[in-house]
Amino acid sequence: MIWTKKIRFFEYGVSYNSKVTDDNHLTAIRYSPKNLELYIGSKKCLKVWSVTKGVQTKMFTGIVEADITIIELDDRERRCFVGTVEGQIVSIDVFSGLVISSYCSHEHEISMLIYNSEHKLLISGGWDRKLKIHNDTHHLERI
Repeated sequence: MIWTKKIRFFEYGVSYNSKVTDDNHLTAIRYSPKNLELYIGSKKCLKVWSVTKGVQTKMFTGIVEADITIIELDDRERRCFVGTVEGQIVSIDVFSGLVISSYCSHEHEISMLIYNSEHKLLISGGWDRKLKIHNDTHHLERI
């Protein structure tokens, strides 16, 4: 995929340059203007790509038990919230990849994550037709 004024997709059977392409399907993506990075969910791992260099800089595996469906960032863009197809929600430090906390799960796939920085709340919605509001201040006690 090449980003210009138009988006163009190129499909190949095999990646020709593994440093700038990914053979797995992309299931979630989030851009960080502060860090100039793209956070990409691909199966069960989170990959971090540098926008300025155009290469993958980090890859976090083992952070979730199912495929990633959605990614959200906090207001400082230092933590990443990840939702999965099995309803799991975790927060991750974007610099180290450590799981900071996990939140109350949904019964089905997570389809929406919104972070409210004013009240420090994470709002999640899933295909179980429920909205959940998670208090995000409990992680401060662990740091």
